Amino acid sequence: ALPISRVWSEIQGNLQGLGGRALHFGLGIFERAHQAYELVHKVAIGSMQDTAGSSTAFVTFRSVSSRVAAEQLVLSHPDGRLEERWIVRAAPEACDLVWANAAVPATQVRFRNWLARVLLGLGVIFWSTPCVALQTYTYNVVPNFFSGLMQIKGDWAPLATKSYFLLMDYLPVLALIGFLYLLPYAFEILARGFEGHKLKSEIQSMTLGRFFVYQVA
Repeated sequence: ALPISRVWSEIQGNLQGLGGRALHFGLGIFERAHQAYELVHKVAIGSMQDTAGSSTAFVTFRSVSSRVAAEQLVLSHPDGRLEERWIVRAAPEACDLVWANAAVPATQVRFRNWLARVLLGLGVIFWSTPCVALQTYTYNVVPNFFSGLMQIKGDWAPLATKSYFLLMDYLPVLALIGFLYLLPYAFEILARGFEGHKLKSEIQSMTLGRFFVYQVA
């Protein structure tokens, strides 16, 4: 028979070995999760620091013919990957360029554009919900806050009654119109501030297209 102390020491050693392996496994999972988070954060959130790099560059030529020749070249990575292919095109006008987004990487713009499309697609599907909720809320606001108009007596009674029914009929419609009026500004902030598009004309085109889809919906 083994002594109790020896058995207990063996049990402790096994537990310590098992705990060490479990701790090592847990630290490995945490490290992988942290690396995945850093990758998603870099692509989705991005960084404007100098170490983040950029995928946009401006090249100035001395002649128009050189610029046209450069636009017709196909520049790509040696391994031929599509995401590494260079896109060469004429630079936009300086007034059309969003200089704050000039250094935003193309991968970040593509990922955020995809994410924005998904969110806006879900918004189109459930677009009737906020509209109905807004109209219902404003329709209930009038009896709660303007019911005193119906209690006015005297010479002002007809005007107060007309004002009350005018609010009942038009306040929900005006609230919906105001809500729709704010949509283009929200779409522009989304395209400029979140997605990071570089051209004002491109941002305006995307804003117009998205606003049209929401109006049709």
